[in-house]
Amino acid sequence: MSEPGFATEEVRRVVARDDLLTMAAAADEAVSIVGNQVALARRTKDDPSLYVIALERYLAVARGGRLWSARAQAWDSAAVIVRFGEMVDMRPDCAETPEQMHANALAELAPGAGSRLDKDLALGVIGRYHAARNLRLAGDFDGALDLVMRPRTDLYGTGAEPHMAHYLFERGAGLLAQGQADQVADALLEWVGYWERTRARGYSTRYRFDFLRALVYWESEEHGEGEVREQLDAALGRLRDGAPVPVLTAAGDLRESATDHGVRELSVALTKAEFLAATARSDAARQEAAGLGRWALGIANRVRGRMRVIARSRAPLAAAFRRLYGDIALLADRLAAAGTPGAAELGLEVALAAKQTGFAARIRADRGLMNGYVQGVLDEIVEIENRLDAGADFASTPHQRAERLDQLHFKLGDKVSAMLAETVLPSPVNLADLTGALGQRYALDYLELPDSLGGRPALYRSLLRPGRPAVFERFEPAPAVAEFFADHRAARDLVDGVGRDTRVRRSGGARAARPTWRSMAGLLPAALRDELAAGRDEPVPLVVSAHSWLSLVPWAAVTLEDGARLVERALITQTPVLTCLTTPGAPPVAGRALVRLVGTDAPGEHGVDVAEERTAWGLPAGPAGVPLSAAQVRSAEAPERLADTPRLADVLTGRGAWAFLHVASHGGRGVGQEAGGDHDGLRQELRLPEQRLTAARALSLHWPTSVLMASCHVGQVVNARDAEPLNFVMAVLTGGAECVVAGMAAIGDRETGNVARDMVNAIRGAGRPLDEALRAAQLAAIARDADEAGWALLAAYVR
Repeated sequence: MSEPGFATEEVRRVVARDDLLTMAAAADEAVSIVGNQVALARRTKDDPSLYVIALERYLAVARGGRLWSARAQAWDSAAVIVRFGEMVDMRPDCAETPEQMHANALAELAPGAGSRLDKDLALGVIGRYHAARNLRLAGDFDGALDLVMRPRTDLYGTGAEPHMAHYLFERGAGLLAQGQADQVADALLEWVGYWERTRARGYSTRYRFDFLRALVYWESEEHGEGEVREQLDAALGRLRDGAPVPVLTAAGDLRESATDHGVRELSVALTKAEFLAATARSDAARQEAAGLGRWALGIANRVRGRMRVIARSRAPLAAAFRRLYGDIALLADRLAAAGTPGAAELGLEVALAAKQTGFAARIRADRGLMNGYVQGVLDEIVEIENRLDAGADFASTPHQRAERLDQLHFKLGDKVSAMLAETVLPSPVNLADLTGALGQRYALDYLELPDSLGGRPALYRSLLRPGRPAVFERFEPAPAVAEFFADHRAARDLVDGVGRDTRVRRSGGARAARPTWRSMAGLLPAALRDELAAGRDEPVPLVVSAHSWLSLVPWAAVTLEDGARLVERALITQTPVLTCLTTPGAPPVAGRALVRLVGTDAPGEHGVDVAEERTAWGLPAGPAGVPLSAAQVRSAEAPERLADTPRLADVLTGRGAWAFLHVASHGGRGVGQEAGGDHDGLRQELRLPEQRLTAARALSLHWPTSVLMASCHVGQVVNARDAEPLNFVMAVLTGGAECVVAGMAAIGDRETGNVARDMVNAIRGAGRPLDEALRAAQLAAIARDADEAGWALLAAYVR
């Protein structure tokens, strides 16, 4: 349902998105001006602190600048930054409201005695437009109308006459929000001659008039679908052939902005796609809508690249793009439900673009925690990106800078890890590359995104199957399932909920029923459940890329309608992002192995129960730990202690010496992370008595191809909406491992030891891949009726 005022939710979303995009462009322009003047040796363009720095700079000028023109421009820029932050729920701390700031800006420009013209005509026009837009967004429609109800003759000779289109749009948008579409339609008739028979017909802003008429006709019952489409086509045609829209610079003059042009083209293109999807009466119309959606996604990705936005970094621009991607996901879902060819692929492309990649931002921010080589490469990348942001670098051309980034991408991939290179400098999404990396595996991708209207984010899922059509759909999980995992995501743990308990303690202290494993089956697409129910001789090889609270689901234990566990029908692996897949699957384990089991008997060890794991390595059962030792995987001989018992990190500084690593120890929060805090980030650690090995250090080591870490929390991939998961497992995969098995929460010693024992036996006996060994061990646990908390919280991760 639409809010009062708008006749349709679709038009309300269009206006909200247009506001978001135009505000994003204006905020990016304002922040970039300051960012170019600031030494950003430790920052990236998408660091939210840059918005804080920009706001502080503008407020300093606004409150104490010597020139009235500089004060006016500073108040205006500060207001834009604060309003944009409010739109994406990231309001910077500021004493003044955007309304007060805009009022201050206009006061600086107020005409002197005996004049009706602003002191600076261009600044006055832009300032009134921005102030009116802000008042409309704040719900003060009368105040906004007062500012933009000006005769066009006031703009003659100012150089800003094209902005009359923005004045008109503000008038129309305000009346639309009050349910007065027919009144707007009548008022616009008197402007037709101006835009069609005067010099205004050549203004690049002319499309705003056509765009507004399209929205008015969409809302009005007196106009037909053909008229809406005609106006949208006219607006798009003018944007495709017209010059970029002029925007005001910090110096107070007008220049053409390619970024501003891009977001406006995107706004109209996506609007037409949504209109076609909402009114389609033929497959051809829906096909055209899908094509426009893909085109809009391409524009969004290009604009995002120009703005240097890393999709899920914690920054206002990134939040704006998430809402934009949410709109495209809604479109893809609507078209896919109608059977439109290519719509499911569009949805998956949106999902992958929206998840690409907050890991890059977090690595940039924490690069000081890494070794000197990786930090040096990342420092150079950030320096080049800052020069790209500045837009002027006399030492090199844009082509040379882009070429150098390509070289650094290769350098990271060649010297450290292809996965690290791809997460730091992500390549464009390519579904052909993804399906090639999957091979014969199935892929299940989850995504949680808000849309331009805000409110509760929607959940989407994609299913890829070899030789079968893709599936993309929006879905609603059972409320008890969503509440359970959302609670435990907030607490960053599952330990008090997973298992046979029927009641769990909520974060607020109340107790609520735990969802059944069978109720979790609804998280899987019906198409996959049907295929799993049909029965197969071999398990379905399934790669899961979860998101938000879904990253905490123990997928192996999910119970299908016929009572079978998912692990009984599928070989399950997980990956943080499907675009991270660079290998065809977990390889068989063979070669030399490293073993480090931290037991409970030695003083200061504070280890875990390793009795069962010792027997798998040919050692007597008991509480004693195993110091860092070497063994052959395909051998019955017990491991031999390494001379001088070096630390694990020291052994893993070289490439290729080890094929398998088995660690049993405690793991979890890093320094400064208290109970109930984060379990992720580069400070997450593997706790060995001789060394607390952090994820940051792990990132720069050369890890064996297969790694088994029977440790708490190091496999917990708490995949937030606004940040790529960055934990110990991610660091190990980035550091060269192809398959890692680890605990995704607090795990019990005894049953975990049983599972690890069975895994090592399977590997030493038959050289099975690590994911297959985990599945076999979990099936054995099911057969002995073991508690889910003892086996389902170990998960296999691949790259």
